[in-house]
Amino acid sequence: MKYKKMKKAFAATLAFAMVVGTATPISVQAAAYDDHTMYMVANAHIDTAWQWPYEDTARDILKDTVGREIKALKEDPNRKFTMSASKHYEWVKEYYPDMYEDIKKFMANGQWDNPGGQVVEPDLNIPSGESLVRQSLEGQHFFEKEFGKTSTVGYVPDTFGFSGQLPQILEKSGMTNFVTTKLNWQNDGYSGQSERKSDVFLWNGIDGKSQILSYVPCRDYQSDYSDATIREAFARNKQQGAETNVKIAVGMFGGGDHGGGVDGNGFNKYVNKTVDGADVKLATISEFFNDLKKQDLTNVRKVDGEMYFENHRGTYTSWGQVKKYNRKNEILAEKAEKAAAVGNWLNAMPNAEAANLSKAWDRILINQFHDVLPGSALPYAYMDTYNDQELAERLMENALDSGMDSMAYVANTQVEGTPVLVFNALSWNRDGMVETDVKFDEGIPDKLAVYDGAEKLLTTVLKRDEENKTAKIRFCAKNIPAVGYKVFSVGADKGGNVASSLSMSNTGNDIVMENENLKVEIDKGTGNIRQIYNKKDGNRKVFVDGTGSELHVLKDTGGRNYPA
Repeated sequence: MKYKKMKKAFAATLAFAMVVGTATPISVQAAAYDDHTMYMVANAHIDTAWQWPYEDTARDILKDTVGREIKALKEDPNRKFTMSASKHYEWVKEYYPDMYEDIKKFMANGQWDNPGGQVVEPDLNIPSGESLVRQSLEGQHFFEKEFGKTSTVGYVPDTFGFSGQLPQILEKSGMTNFVTTKLNWQNDGYSGQSERKSDVFLWNGIDGKSQILSYVPCRDYQSDYSDATIREAFARNKQQGAETNVKIAVGMFGGGDHGGGVDGNGFNKYVNKTVDGADVKLATISEFFNDLKKQDLTNVRKVDGEMYFENHRGTYTSWGQVKKYNRKNEILAEKAEKAAAVGNWLNAMPNAEAANLSKAWDRILINQFHDVLPGSALPYAYMDTYNDQELAERLMENALDSGMDSMAYVANTQVEGTPVLVFNALSWNRDGMVETDVKFDEGIPDKLAVYDGAEKLLTTVLKRDEENKTAKIRFCAKNIPAVGYKVFSVGADKGGNVASSLSMSNTGNDIVMENENLKVEIDKGTGNIRQIYNKKDGNRKVFVDGTGSELHVLKDTGGRNYPA
């Protein structure tokens, strides 16, 4: 009996111990995140164009998405929504003015957030630094004018890589925070999380001074967050050996790409919710970063310079004509603006073509969207791009011509031959080759030359049109002042030689051209450039293997997913 009683007592004690033993870890787990908060950001990632043209976005996607969010936010004042891109707001204002007024009310009471102070969510690899600055300049000006506040968050969830100059540009544009989910797609597409030591980090720009607080949510921008995913979001910033002390995390949810957003049921999943003691709250992305800055960031890791994206590598080459349009117009924009500014300074262009140049930049900026400029949109969408870029080119050429006409109006063009005015848009004095058409009153001289005062310049006649008394010439203009102009004279060759450092020689199988900078060997048999030597760099060879001007045919094999 005593043995049985002892056995029962032991069993009871063991059972109690087992209950306590199993309860204790659960109790610890339940309290593991009792001072943590998960911020859930409702959004609708809208591709300005992708598998559809701009027209669809303005006509259908924005109407559907914005209408759904206005309805949801009116139903519950605790619901909040985040939407970027000033161009999208501009279209809502133009086509759906009643909805726009609702947005302004929600913006004022804190239910609607406008991160990403840029015209669109642009590609960040191909545009020039000036273009990236203009994206922010135009976007932030729009937000400030319309809503009385600018963006504080650089917001590019889906962009294909991040230039090392972006922290400086964002910081100087008022955006001291940065968020993307694209870095989850590294390598094979979904190994970005395993590579990161934490989702929160401080991103340092290549200028050595700028630094912005950054975050990569552990899931895509249109994900549902289960309890397990929320636990993972907290754990991401507590990895062994890389603990950050940060006790808040963020997730983004809502239909994306073709818009969609979140309806009432989508919001309700995260209302009055806790996970292992952590609160889950609806918030905007700006609210999250405001609270993140209050956290202990002492141990947060730092990332320096470019964050290269290892997928979509083909976006540097796909749809090359689109990239050519973009770059040519970026260069033309600088020339046109500077020429117009000089014309204004000379009191010949009162408004410096500001309105037309603004229209041109607007067309350039919208077509830097991250599915358009990289080349990942459908072919039909590029018909809009070509039209936009042609319009921008015409507007800027008109401004450039007007600016140069203003210079010609005040310049001293009293030269012996036909005057040619050359404008230098760069910020330093320069020499350079100039190609232009020249019309003569009394026929084209048998031998042509260009003169800089009394100095004869190296001149080539490319084409003669005797009937119309015009000639296309190319010459080397020297010492043109910075953001200024110089007048040259074109007329009959007066004789004499032109001083040049260029020499040519025939060395058996090669023709060798050489000046103070380069030595170039040309294979007489094939016409290929055999080798180029950089004389300013210890005669360094330019070609390691092969020769120049060879024709190569490469096959683009694409990829299984998103073969951009």
